[in-house]
Amino acid sequence: MTEEGVAGDVDGLARRDAEFAEFYRAGYDKIVAHIRLLSAKVDAEGIANEACARVYTNWFTIKETYQGYAVAVARNLVKDEVKKTEVLPMAPEEVADRFRVNTPGPEDLHAELDVAREVYKAIARLPPAQREPMLLAAQQRTVPEIADALGLPRATVTKYLRRGRARLAKAGLGKGLERRFSPSAPKPRPDPEPEAPPASAIDESERAESGARDA
Repeated sequence: MTEEGVAGDVDGLARRDAEFAEFYRAGYDKIVAHIRLLSAKVDAEGIANEACARVYTNWFTIKETYQGYAVAVARNLVKDEVKKTEVLPMAPEEVADRFRVNTPGPEDLHAELDVAREVYKAIARLPPAQREPMLLAAQQRTVPEIADALGLPRATVTKYLRRGRARLAKAGLGKGLERRFSPSAPKPRPDPEPEAPPASAIDESERAESGARDA
């Protein structure tokens, strides 16, 4: 239904406004974070506001999810600003933070950063559909979290991650991809420690043992 079609439907427009307010509340920060993931040198808030404004304008004609539409608009706006398809390079500390580089000593850290930079460059050359899920996976986001951020079905995210990892492996960067760029699996819960028996049970057990000895 177009906005013109509901122009006389006050309830429909009020419902749109309420639903948009909920979308904005739940999705705005995710859109800003995704824009910053794509480029560190653009006005992330400004682009997010423009993307949300277009969602509002086209509310009645959007066929996909509103989040997916906003991310697609934001992606195109970022491309218009940077005039290139590759993600902008990051400083070493950004590499370390984004790719969760965590090593015991400076020499190990230097080696890890070298590997992270190479993988980052390879990700930057991936098709956008694979690049963005891979960058989010590099932040240890799970498939459901990536799907929510991009407004995509989980099966689609899984497919893009599989293809992205295959491309990087083909480029000779397969080692460590499972650890570095696969969404982290939930950590298994440790087995609960057995509870100590209550003092009354211990006393009863001691009395039973004492009676057995006396007998």
